[in-house]
Formats: sequence, structure tokens, C-alpha cells
Amino acid sequence: MLDIRTVMLIYLAINFITAGAIAVVWVQSRGRCSGVVFWLAGLALEAAGTVLMSLRGLVPDLISMTLSDTADVAGLLVILMGLERFTGKKGSQIHNYVLLAVFIAVSTYFVVIQPSIEARNIAAAAVIMIYTFQCSWLLLRRVDRDTLQVTRITGVFFAGYAAASFIMIVLTIIFPLQGNDFFSFGELISLAITVSILLNIILTISLVQMVNRRLLADVRAQEEKFTRAFHSSPYAITLTRPSDGTIFEVNNGFVNISGYEFSEIVGRTTVDLRLWVREEDRRAVVEELAQGREVNGVEYQFRHKTGKAITGLFSANMFTINNETCILSSISDITERKLMEQELLKMATHDALTGLPNRALLYDRCGMALAGAQRNNKRVVIMSLDLDFFKNVNDLLGHDMGDRLLIATAERLTAALRKSDTVVRMGGDEFVLLLWEVEHKDDAVKVAEKILKDFRRPFLIDGHSLNVTISIGIAIYPENGDTAEALLKSSDRSLYAAKQTGRDRLVI
Repeated sequence: MLDIRTVMLIYLAINFITAGAIAVVWVQSRGRCSGVVFWLAGLALEAAGTVLMSLRGLVPDLISMTLSDTADVAGLLVILMGLERFTGKKGSQIHNYVLLAVFIAVSTYFVVIQPSIEARNIAAAAVIMIYTFQCSWLLLRRVDRDTLQVTRITGVFFAGYAAASFIMIVLTIIFPLQGNDFFSFGELISLAITVSILLNIILTISLVQMVNRRLLADVRAQEEKFTRAFHSSPYAITLTRPSDGTIFEVNNGFVNISGYEFSEIVGRTTVDLRLWVREEDRRAVVEELAQGREVNGVEYQFRHKTGKAITGLFSANMFTINNETCILSSISDITERKLMEQELLKMATHDALTGLPNRALLYDRCGMALAGAQRNNKRVVIMSLDLDFFKNVNDLLGHDMGDRLLIATAERLTAALRKSDTVVRMGGDEFVLLLWEVEHKDDAVKVAEKILKDFRRPFLIDGHSLNVTISIGIAIYPENGDTAEALLKSSDRSLYAAKQTGRDRLVI
């Protein structure tokens, strides 16, 4: 058996090693596991207590005995506080502070007033038993079921530690030590210190393993969250190898959006699936990623398995999984949203009955037409048109027949113009024609005369032959104005003149 001082040096070395091990754990897990710094502080206090204990005979007993015992006990209390933070079960420690103060008083009494190493050992073992029992109860009973999977082994250790302290109290009472010289008890004290060394090592190992189990549980929880989010996301998500473009994982969202089954996707590329409508879009994305940039929310066209076009917001970035670089891509299907937006926009700029552009769109197109005419030294023609005696159709045959006549009028006017020109319904039976880049005034007159001729043919609607002519007022840029407003006013005046002079005619 080694002498007590040698055992004390070993104990001191073990204390510093275990404190160092916890310090490493604290550095590696800082920010992820609360309370580890308290364990480090607790083991540091125990190491300090061991230093003071080894100095017995060299420093006053109040320091080498009371202060060393206090450091050991206080270190265990700090570890308990760390365990509460680790488990998220932080509670009041007032009773433990009171217990520590009582222990300090008792220890001081049996060092200074009535020296008794036996009484001090019993007092220290009793406090240690209470603190370790609280640690065990916390780790085995106060935590929830999931946390118990992490803390169970350490909780059992603390239960054993509490039982060992109780046995030490019993043995000390049954086999009291004779004398008060710490270093005179030989093998008995050496055995006690050796047991303390083993308990310290086991404590450190159990704490380290508990942190590892917590981190492993957190990793598994994060993996589970990622897996759930990955597969339940409404977005189409793929994991792809950038080396060859092979898709090795997709979620349900991709299956739903693309129309392909898992077995048809995994192991193939987006080129194989003909996913991209435009190959240049795919190449642009690959180039961006190759240069280390992310792609965020860019609108692209994709192809469903059936060939139907899909509008999607595409995002992609590169990251590493198990030392392998991967591309994480997501597609948000906005096809319906785009259709709703188009429905260009249509409600805001088109007539609900005929589908023709409305007044707002006329002003927009007229502005562009005038700008182009000014650059190219061309003319722009505005024609205001009004059906003759349209009110009679509504009064005699009803508004439904009147609406059908307006639709037929829109079709006949559209057929009479070039694709570059615009037919506008201003409201009621009033229409406006916008003719872009007209060479001569006579060209506008020819178009108007053709329309007059077309409207002299009756409209055949539901067995009714409707004879409805049309009156036309014409304004020309730049002769009659250089803005949309001026040209419309001029064409309206000409239309009024056409109505006043007998209808079924044009006036410039």
C-alpha cells in the first residue's frame, strides 16, 4: 500500500486531469449544453480542496482541514447546480446554502474548539450524501422521459455515491478513528482516498458521457426535424451531386409537383427528366453555383411529367454532407398564382364583356405609339366609333342581345385591323381604334371606309338579322394633336360631327 502523501499526490493529479477533461467538454459544447461550466467550477473546487488537504501540517488546520472540506462539499453543490441547468430543472438552493453554512460551522468547531477527525468525516459524509442524493433524484425522477435516456447512468452513479457516503458514516461510527493526525491513519486513509479517486474518475466519465448522449440526442433530433421538414415541405426539394448532376434524394413535394415517382427520379438527372423548359436556365444556375454563389427565389419554367409547363421560384445552394459536396435545390410552384395575377392584370386593363383593352390600356399603348411615331417620323391614328341606333336593339330585343351585338362588333373591328393595331372598348357602344405607324392620311381613310362597308352587312345573332351601321371620327398625329388626350378629344369631335350629319359615315 502506498503511503498517504503519495496517494494524495495521485489524488491531486487525478483532480486536475478530471477538471481538464470537463474543461475540454465545456469548450466543445459551449452554447449547446447549459451547466457544464458549473461542473468545471465544481471539480476545480474539489481540486483546490485536495491541494489544501495535502498541505496538512504545513498550514494552519483551519485552512488545511475546514477550508479543504468546505471546498470539496461546495464543489459538489456547484455540480448539482450545473446538473439543474443541464436538465432545465433549475430550483431554489437556499436550503443547500444553509446546509453548507451549518457544515462550515460544524467543521470549524471540530477543528478549533474540540478537534475530532471522526466528527469532521461524519459531517462531511453526511452533507455529501445529501447533495449526491439530490443529484440522483434530479437525474432519475425530476427529468422528463426523453431526458431520462440521457441522465439515467449518471443518476445511478450519484445514487451509488450517496450510498457509499452513508456506508462511510456507518463505518466511521462503528470503527471510530483514534487520534486527530490525518497522516497517522495509514492504510485506512489511503483506502478512503483511493475510493475517492475512483469516484472522481467515474463521476467525470459519467458527466462526459452524459454530455455526449445529450449532443447525440440533439443531433438525432435535428436529423429527425430535418427529415420531417424535408419530406413534408410543400416545396419540391432535391439533393444532387454536383460532380455528375445525379439526384440522390427528393421529397414528396418534388413527386407531387413533377409528377414522377421516387423510383423514376433517384439516380437520374434533371436533364434525364427534361425538368427544365429552357436549357439555358439550367446552365445559368450551374454556373452560379460553380462560382460559389447561391440562387434565391428566381422564377423559371419547369416541365411536368405530362409535358405541362410549371412556373416555379427556384433556390439552390451548395453544402457538405459527410464530406461530400451536395446541391440542395427547392422549387415553389407558383403556377396558379401567376395565372391569378394574369387574370392582365387582365381585369384591370381589359373590358369584362368583350375582352378588348380598356381605357387604361389605351393610354399606355397610345403613349408608346406616339413615342415610336416621333422617332420614325410616322403618323398615329385615333378613331372614335359609335354604333348607330344601338339603343333600339336594347329596347326591342333586350340587353342580352345588346351584349351579344357588342361582342360581335368587337370581333368585326378586330378582324378589320392589323395585329399591331389596338381595338378598345371605352364603354357602352363606344369603341376606339389605335393605328400604329401610319404612312399617310389616306391610309387611315381606307381603313375607316372598310369598316363602314363591313358594318353595312347585317349581324346574324340567334336567328335575328341586325342592321347596325357605325359612325367614325378620326384624329391624326401630329396634325390633330401630339398627346393621347388631345387626339381623343379631336376624334370625339369628329365622331359627333359624323353623327350630326347623318351617321354611317366618317369625319376627319
